[in-house]
Amino acid sequence: MFSDSSWQDVDSQQERWDAWGNAVEQLGQRQSSGTALRVAILEIGAGGNVVTVRGTSERCFKEFRDAGADVRLIRVNPDLPLGDGQEQQKTT
Repeated sequence: MFSDSSWQDVDSQQERWDAWGNAVEQLGQRQSSGTALRVAILEIGAGGNVVTVRGTSERCFKEFRDAGADVRLIRVNPDLPLGDGQEQQKTT
C-alpha cells in the first residue's frame, strides 16, 4: 500500500468489482414489485487517515441509492461512525 514498489494491479479483479457493482445497480432499477432492492454495505474499522475504503463505501451507497435501491451504510467504527458526506449523516 505505502512504498510497495512490487504492487501490481489485477485487471480481472477490477473487472469483477465493476461487474458486481453494475449488477447491483441493474437489480435496483428492475424492481417491478414496488419493493426496492435492499442493500447493506458493511464497513468495518475504516478510519480517517486513509479514506479509500470510506470513500468507496459512500460512492457505492450513492450509486445504489440513485439506481432505486434501499441502501444502508453500516459503519462499524467507534471513532468515526457517521458518513463523511452530508447525505450519510443521518443515523436511522
